[in-house]
Amino acid sequence: MTKMGPEWLYSIRTKLLGTMLIFVVIAAFLSLGGLERFLEAVFRHRTEEEVSALAEGLKASLRQQMLLKNDGYTQETLEDVGQTGHVQRILIVDLDGEATYAFPASERNHTIEIGPIPPSTRSYFTTAASGQTVYRLVTPFVNEPRCHECHDAADRFNGALLIERSAEPEFDALETVRRRLVGTWVFTT
Repeated sequence: MTKMGPEWLYSIRTKLLGTMLIFVVIAAFLSLGGLERFLEAVFRHRTEEEVSALAEGLKASLRQQMLLKNDGYTQETLEDVGQTGHVQRILIVDLDGEATYAFPASERNHTIEIGPIPPSTRSYFTTAASGQTVYRLVTPFVNEPRCHECHDAADRFNGALLIERSAEPEFDALETVRRRLVGTWVFTT
């Protein structure tokens, strides 16, 4: 049987280079995918740590204010904390889902759908009403004996603290890294 076309097309060197190119392309795609998953996990972990630390400090402060029945200070605290960064919403939600205190203050007394109050802190990425990706943390206020003056002793929780922080900076950075990696890969391959 005679071969058609140029001899170099059928040479061992060409076949070897073609096979190596396939492996390089596969390796590049796998490394890009792995790096993307790694960076996403790093961003997620960083955001979780930041918002969790804020929530714990805020809960401790708010608990004392609520026990002292300093309603005005509670609302002012949420507004002060809310104006310091990427935090978009901070709500104290009662058992019926009503925001008893809120940043922004315009959300106060609105009913918020967060589902049943979780027994422990729950966090996840979601889309806010504005269409922006946010990191949401919901953590319960446990009903302690010292809370029974204002809350029913039979209830396990008094409500929850909800914090939403913009996730856009992390997602924008991830997209930039993704574009640069793909550009570098295309340029060097």
